[in-house]
Amino acid sequence: ISISRPNNDHIEPDPIALRDDLSLASDLLRNAPDAQTLDYVAGCLSGLAKNAGDTELAEISDRVRALRARNTTADTLAKMAELVESRARDLEAV
Repeated sequence: ISISRPNNDHIEPDPIALRDDLSLASDLLRNAPDAQTLDYVAGCLSGLAKNAGDTELAEISDRVRALRARNTTADTLAKMAELVESRARDLEAV
């Protein structure tokens, strides 16, 4: 029995699903997330960024992950949520 590597075809993410996922992440950031939720959002954004090849979204993910390491104000979380929403709006323009 031979095991072969999966096909490495480039797969384009579904822009509607991606926009919905970004909207959920933004909502979670706006609703006083605890450390576990911040980890979830950062992981979600990281996976989305990797699958979409989106370096700007990867940077946002890193910034969300960094928020967990320090006391975060609602204003800072709102700014992160706005960055995520901005990425979703960019998808609508495409």
